[in-house]
Order: sequence, then C-alpha cells, then structure tokens
Amino acid sequence: MNHPQTLRAWAKINLGLRILNKRPDGYHNIESIFHYIDWYDSLQFTAASGFSFSCSDTRLPVDDQNLVVRAVRRVESILGFTFPFHIHLIKSIPFGAGLGGGSSDAATVLRFAQRQWPGKLSDDTLGHIAAFLGSDVNFFLSPVTQIASDRGIHLKPLNFTIPGWILTAFPPTEVPTGWAYQQVRPFDRYERSLTDIANDHPPIDNYTGLFVNDFDEPIARLKPEIAQLKSKLQSTGALYVSLSGSGSACFAVYNDKSRAELAAGLLSAEVPVSLTPPGFLPDSQYF
Repeated sequence: MNHPQTLRAWAKINLGLRILNKRPDGYHNIESIFHYIDWYDSLQFTAASGFSFSCSDTRLPVDDQNLVVRAVRRVESILGFTFPFHIHLIKSIPFGAGLGGGSSDAATVLRFAQRQWPGKLSDDTLGHIAAFLGSDVNFFLSPVTQIASDRGIHLKPLNFTIPGWILTAFPPTEVPTGWAYQQVRPFDRYERSLTDIANDHPPIDNYTGLFVNDFDEPIARLKPEIAQLKSKLQSTGALYVSLSGSGSACFAVYNDKSRAELAAGLLSAEVPVSLTPPGFLPDSQYF
C-alpha cells in the first residue's frame, strides 16, 4: 500500500501595501511585505500510474481551473511524461480571502516535483512556471519573509518577522481584485521604503503609521462586513489591525498571548480564524 507524502501550503498576509502607480500594461506597481502565517492547506501525494486530483472542499473545481492541476500540467510539459501521483488537497485556508491559498497550493506542487526530479526542474525553471501561474506563486517557493515590488513578482528576502501574535480572520464577503484597485488612488512619493522601515524592526505599536495598506480605508468604507471585523479586532486590544492585500481577510497583532487567544476564541464563533505565534516561518519538515 502506498503511503502519501504530505506537504503544507502556508498562507501569507501583506504587511503594508503601497499602490505606487499604474503601468502601461494595465497592472499596478506595488510595494508590500509578504509574511507567512500559520494557516495552511495540506497536499497529500500518493504514487499512482497516472495523475488524478481530489479536494476536501467540494466547492472547488478539480479540473484545469484549479491552480494545482495547472501546476501539474506545466510540470508534465517539461518532464515529458504524466505526473505519476494522486494529489489530495485538504483545504483549510479560506478561498477568496486574499491569503494566497491557491497560489501556495500550486507552489507546493512545484516544490514536491523538484524533489522528485531535481535534475529536470531547476530553481529557474520553477520560477518561470510560478510566474506563469500567478503573480504571488513565486513567494511560496521559499520559506522566508520577502519584499514584493513591480506588480508583485519581484521578490527579495527580508530578515524580518512580526514579533507579536497574529490573529487572522476572514469575514463573510469577497473583494474582487480589479474592483479593489479602482477604489485606490496611486501614490509613489514615499520618503522611505518598506524595506528600510522593516530593517529598523520598529515596535508593534508603531506599525499603524508605518505599515499602511492603501486598500484599507476605501475597502472598509465600501464593505461593512470588513469595517465591522476590523472594529471588533481593535476592541480586543490589538496593537495593529489591517486588511491583508485587497481583502477580504483582516489581521491583528498583539504583544500579549493571552489577549490574542481570548480574541481568537471570541471571533471563532463568528468567522474562520487562525492564530500565528511571534517570529513565525514555515516548518522545514513540511515545506
């Protein structure tokens, strides 16, 4: 009997997100810190005669609309043979939350494939596949905090982790990305980069004025579910509360573990939540 190999696909949040300007190709140049949180999907790989895919959440497609399947197809085109595994996705990260769950799932397929066929799948090859699949897939190929620029595809490692407890919550609403960008006025005349600010390792209670998400104010104003969630997080004594990316997930940062756990317990009765410890990075055993 074949025993599955299990890897985890962790979610991310955006600490600060600057919409700098609109590009000629219609995309926007941004600056943002991509930071892992301890909320993950699990992918089980079981050796088989050919490729097949299943998912614990029946609302998700299991055909080429799913990034997992699309990642496999790109790998197959390079290998020149059928991917000989069944993949079962145990879905825990909410989809449509802006936490990168689908991108992380796809990147996990690429990481697994490279372990199986290292001579055929170089880091550069994986990077090209990841860029083809989506803007943030490349981030999930490496287990470190990174600064994102350009349209989110240029990444540089950052020696930084959030030194507090991170409570991430997903309200009952979705935010279409294209619509979200229409609500923001780009601005690119910042005195300091997010990299410089992060390298100073400021205290959490200074984050609000330093790590600003340009989507935060307009999206909360137009989406009452998000405004209500942020208000609840602020009322629990969080030192910093923000939208992640363009939403709809929000997160709060606490210095105190017991306060963070109490807030997580209160909110978990209403919305999906996840609590991440200080200084979190993915566990290499499952990455």
